[in-house]
Amino acid sequence: MYAKFNTGLFCLLLLAGSSNMLADPIIFETFTDYPDNALISVSPAGPAVGLRDDWQLDAENNFYVNRTEADLESGTGKAVYDFPFDDNGARTASRSTSIDHVLFSDDGDVFYASFLIEPAREMGHMFFILILDRLDGGGQPEISFGMKDGQFVVGNGGVEVDIGGGFPTVTEMLVVLKVEYGAGGSEVVTLWADPENESSDPVIDSELVNFLNQGGGKVTAVAIRGEQMAGQPALFDDLRVGLKFEDVASDVQLPVLSPDVGVNGMFYDPSNPGHGLDFNVHELGFTVFYYGHTSNGERLWLHSELFNEDLEFGLSYELEMFEAINGVFGNPAIPVTTWGTITINLTDCDSGHASFSGIDGNLEMDLARLTRLPGIGCH
Repeated sequence: MYAKFNTGLFCLLLLAGSSNMLADPIIFETFTDYPDNALISVSPAGPAVGLRDDWQLDAENNFYVNRTEADLESGTGKAVYDFPFDDNGARTASRSTSIDHVLFSDDGDVFYASFLIEPAREMGHMFFILILDRLDGGGQPEISFGMKDGQFVVGNGGVEVDIGGGFPTVTEMLVVLKVEYGAGGSEVVTLWADPENESSDPVIDSELVNFLNQGGGKVTAVAIRGEQMAGQPALFDDLRVGLKFEDVASDVQLPVLSPDVGVNGMFYDPSNPGHGLDFNVHELGFTVFYYGHTSNGERLWLHSELFNEDLEFGLSYELEMFEAINGVFGNPAIPVTTWGTITINLTDCDSGHASFSGIDGNLEMDLARLTRLPGIGCH
């Protein structure tokens, strides 16, 4: 079933305004809205910024959302690593990114990541892991950070420790990582626990570590890992990756897809570049613009009817598309001509699919985000 539309304002060109929020994370995952009493890998996963598909759990037990091993009704609002008493086995849950987010390419590029943890014991293990590839598709070591054996740690290769410092507690802590990329040598690594700002005293202070390869890096998935909690629950939440400190350490209040502002931006098909879509959410609804060429090679600019209902991920929406074919510069002709339809299905904030059917033929596009409004996300 397709949603119904208000067709009276299909010529609307009003662009949505940007937000004043400082935080604009590339990736943001919170477990508050996940179903209760389930393994983290139970489908469907909750909505997130910059992530797609379900969590994958290795092995398939003892990593939950909104419950503990002993209390199925606890409603923690967190991801929970929790084994029966005296069982300390490791569990890793991973989720793919919606697109390959570029984190670093040139010497001196900086990126940040953070997560909120509440361990059951100081000697336990809790990691947030960034799974990377080189920009040319070659290998790039993973980056892991968190706590292990009574200290905060940063490493690569999953849970290999390169540097450590500070002393974790069994209270809730925000752990923030900063990495300055060294394209031809060592990276500069800083780690904070519960910082007030970037000037706060770190637990690992600007240490030199050579743990990344040349060739830049993009994050293709993220993972969380728990181990050695002596049968007590350890809680994870607010997984974030960004290009500035505020992206990962400031309060984030990201809108859901109502009123849909996180959809704003330009999209294209990476396998068929040179044309694309502009999604505009504004105070009256949602409007789509297409920029490309006709079947005869002439320029083509289409705009949709106005959609004034809430968008939802995973649902298809069919909109009429229109073209202004007459007029001169500064004096377009109204009314416009009906061109055909576009059917849009958004996988998440950064990807989806579009199908065209109209005067110039049929077209399928696998969409990836090209631009976004500053300070805007959705989940």
